Amino acid sequence: MKGNLLFQVDPKCLVGEVCKSKYCHCALCYDDNNIVEATFAGVTISPISKYENYDIFAVKNLDPLTADKIIISALKEINRFYDFPAVFYLGLQIIFHLKETKNPFDLSWLWFCSELLAQKFKDYGFDFVPGQDSGEVSPEEISESALVYKLYEIRKK
Repeated sequence: MKGNLLFQVDPKCLVGEVCKSKYCHCALCYDDNNIVEATFAGVTISPISKYENYDIFAVKNLDPLTADKIIISALKEINRFYDFPAVFYLGLQIIFHLKETKNPFDLSWLWFCSELLAQKFKDYGFDFVPGQDSGEVSPEEISESALVYKLYEIRKK
């Protein structure tokens, strides 16, 4: 499960509603029981069990050594802050249809969930959304990438 991607499914999630997305959060599987994720509390390691409804995706052609490198790179971001300015800007993009504009609030030391995944994988040759800045990639866009495929889903509710 190392290097797989978790996508949270929550129909009541504000991010999912605003983005018109099935997925409102995503994270990197650290091992069989834990994930590295960027939440409002910052970048942390969390148990997968904290989520009740999620889908697990694999990344095509991801070998174990590269998965370990990506995980180590993501772990270096632990305790970094959540990227509230970028999320605010993403909201503005959606409301005002500003899709082609550069995010003026881009701060490379802050992370939101899909930005963390997109950048860490891009650093190792897996560009989920070619031509798009990692700070502008949504969980839905990663899940729809040709580089990933769904393995299974968990529904507890």
